Amino acid sequence: EAAMDQYGKAFGVTFRPPVSRTYEQVDQQAEDGRIYNGPFQGRFTYSVEGPVHIELMEVSGEGVWAADGKSFHHLGVWSSDPHAQARDLESAGFRWEARLHASDGSVPIVFVRNGDLRIELLNESRQPNFRAWVEGRRDGP
Repeated sequence: EAAMDQYGKAFGVTFRPPVSRTYEQVDQQAEDGRIYNGPFQGRFTYSVEGPVHIELMEVSGEGVWAADGKSFHHLGVWSSDPHAQARDLESAGFRWEARLHASDGSVPIVFVRNGDLRIELLNESRQPNFRAWVEGRRDGP
């Protein structure tokens, strides 16, 4: 809540109440190529005002979720096919870093990384629920 107040004042935005999420199955790829499960548990919120939304998050876990002393974690981008887009980005020097498995077995989120730049590719099928949440028409994304 302190970060919501700090960034709200700095950027003239307001934030939705934080929500909690857990992903038990998160395929992660270490820099050495090792693949392992690194679950995600955290709270997050987004700024109401856009079109670029600020995401604030508190997370625990390893790999992509481990604290690295940096304040900027990732850039989120809507994608019609996160897996295909991640493969395309490999030719530009990115490597996939994490794939989050939803409870229905789908993989709606893929993280890719090139050096310090991490991109979260979110399946655009989630966009209507996200918009409804940011606009206050539902309790969570």
